[in-house]
Amino acid sequence: MEWKNGFFAVFVFIFIFILFMNNRALVANDSDLNKMMDVIEENKGKVTGWQLMAREPITIDDEMRLEQKEKWIRQYPHFTWKEGGGEEEWILSGTYTESDDLYKEKIQIVTTRRNSVHEGYILYELGGTKWSENIRLSTEKKVHHMLPQLFHKTPALFACITGVFNDMMDIAVMEKALEINRIFKGEIVEKLEEDEFVSLTSKSPYFSNELTAVDKTFNVQISVRKNNTSEDAVFAIGTPILTIEY
Repeated sequence: MEWKNGFFAVFVFIFIFILFMNNRALVANDSDLNKMMDVIEENKGKVTGWQLMAREPITIDDEMRLEQKEKWIRQYPHFTWKEGGGEEEWILSGTYTESDDLYKEKIQIVTTRRNSVHEGYILYELGGTKWSENIRLSTEKKVHHMLPQLFHKTPALFACITGVFNDMMDIAVMEKALEINRIFKGEIVEKLEEDEFVSLTSKSPYFSNELTAVDKTFNVQISVRKNNTSEDAVFAIGTPILTIEY
C-alpha cells in the first residue's frame, strides 16, 4: 500500500509539473515583450505601439469550418464578427476593444480551398498603444486564457513594439541600434544601413523563438529611423521578426 501511495504521489507531481511547464510555454512571448519594454525604458524611449501575435496552421473541411464559426461566435459574443472571402477563400474575423482602451484583440481564420479541404491558419492578435504595469498584468492573463482555447497545438509566437527616441540630434541611428543590440547581447546576422535608417537582424540569448534565413538563425530584429522633421527617431523591435509597420 505504501508503494502504491508513493507511486501515486510521484505521478501527481509529474503531471502538475508538465501542466505548469506547458502553461509557462504559452506565455513565453509575453515575457519577450517585457524584456523589450525594459530595454526601451532603460534607453529612455517612449512606446507608441505593442503587439503579441500567435499563429497556427489549420486544415478543415466544410463541416468543421461551420462548427468553428459557430463555436467562436458563441464563445466570444462580445467580439464583432465579419465573414468574407470568395469562392475559394474563407475569412472569419472577430475584433474587440477593451472598454478602457487598454488593448485590442483580433481572432481570425483564413483558409483557401484545396480539393475537399480548406488549408490556412488561425491568428490571434493582442495589441495597444499604451503600456503600464496594469496592462502588463492584463496581457499575461489574457494570453494565458486565450491561447489554449484558440489553438490545438503550440502556436508560433511573435512580439513587437514601436516607439520614439527623443533628442537624437547628436546620436546616429546606427549607434542607437547597436546600443540596443548590445544590451540584448545580440550576434548580428544581417545589417541594412541607409541614410538615417538602420535595420539589424540578430541572434540573442534572451529570446528562444528562432527563424532561419540564409543558413543562419536569428530571433530579434531592430530598426531605427531618424525623423527628418525633428530631432526624434522612431524605432521598432520584434522577436523573432517585426510584425508592426512603423
